[in-house]
Amino acid sequence: MRTLRWNTLGGALVVAALTCVQSGRTAPESSNIERLQQLEPGIVAFVARCDDDVVKRGRGLTDAEAALAREVGVAHPERVRILVAPDFPEPDDPQLAQFLDRLGPAHPVAETTGYGIQLTLRVATSRRILLHELTHVGQIERLGAEGFWHAYLVELVTVGYWHSTFEEEARDNEHR
Repeated sequence: MRTLRWNTLGGALVVAALTCVQSGRTAPESSNIERLQQLEPGIVAFVARCDDDVVKRGRGLTDAEAALAREVGVAHPERVRILVAPDFPEPDDPQLAQFLDRLGPAHPVAETTGYGIQLTLRVATSRRILLHELTHVGQIERLGAEGFWHAYLVELVTVGYWHSTFEEEARDNEHR
């Protein structure tokens, strides 16, 4: 399994472009890359605000959930908080909201923002979804929040959600 660990836009784009060539997918449009460069600071700030909210309002992990977190590489499961809510916050900036809507799945059921994990009611008790989201917490710990969000967003723009190495790792951990 390949994990993207570059924290410069140029380096991450080279890796993503090579991934496109190796897989036979087309390279990303330069307009999407330019748009990401413009919007990334706002996206990272929005995600940080969401994480603060989930961490303040969410519950801690149970002992069994903390064990799962350690199993998928979370170094500090005691910091993780889960918030179950009917929907996810949207950015106030319509440009950010529109850009983010195009990057992920059409109807997300869970969202990890750092140590905060937000789940919809539909998946609140899903072990598989929890393992997936805990994997993202571990990734964020390994790369740091800014490094993770940068690399993750670059992958979403260049190879797409379903081909992101971060999402592949999370899917691989869903059935532990």
